[in-house]
Amino acid sequence: MMPKDFGEYLGKGILRKCSPDKARARFLISESDKSFKGLKKRLDMMGIDDDNANSIVKDCYDIIMELIRAKLLLDGYSSSGQFAHEAEVSYL
Repeated sequence: MMPKDFGEYLGKGILRKCSPDKARARFLISESDKSFKGLKKRLDMMGIDDDNANSIVKDCYDIIMELIRAKLLLDGYSSSGQFAHEAEVSYL
């Protein structure tokens, strides 16, 4: 299932226009950078195998979502409620 158009989420109030939150965006970017560095260290040490592949994909997903949320905040949007996750993905 594909996410709906970004405008639909705005219309339903799942996404709202707000003042850009640069401090929170910087925090999310910093956290995603730390997570990425940790993931890279893990990959360099252990590589990818059947036992850790799922965990690595989850970590990559979390890093990407933090960066999407940071972009939303920088552009002056916030999301909440049911389907907020889909709304965030639709932003890209």
